[in-house]
Amino acid sequence: MASFDVSAALRRSGPPFRKTSGQPAESSLVTTGGITLRVDRLEKAGLVVRVRDPEDRRVVYACLTEEGLRVIDATAAAHFGNESRMLAGHSADKRKQLARLLQELEPSIVTNESAELEEDSV
Repeated sequence: MASFDVSAALRRSGPPFRKTSGQPAESSLVTTGGITLRVDRLEKAGLVVRVRDPEDRRVVYACLTEEGLRVIDATAAAHFGNESRMLAGHSADKRKQLARLLQELEPSIVTNESAELEEDSV
């Protein structure tokens, strides 16, 4: 599941499906070290490769491989299909209401998690 988050972030970035470790860390509240461990696992599985920036060799990108793209697309399709099945018994209005409530909830979760991370580092 942790690798899904990194793979999905790479997929959402669009071609060439690459990001530095710091980029997904900013949006996932996971440290760059945590992202690096996930990228290590994905690389061992052949789903990503690391590529140095040709203009600044200090910058390293994690890039989805063709297999990685295939796997994340299949996984996302299965995931979204499952969500659709879970919500199928609800009207369109109820699904819109749920989406709105989740959008309202997200900022408070992020703020709370950020505050907890700051407290833990003190």
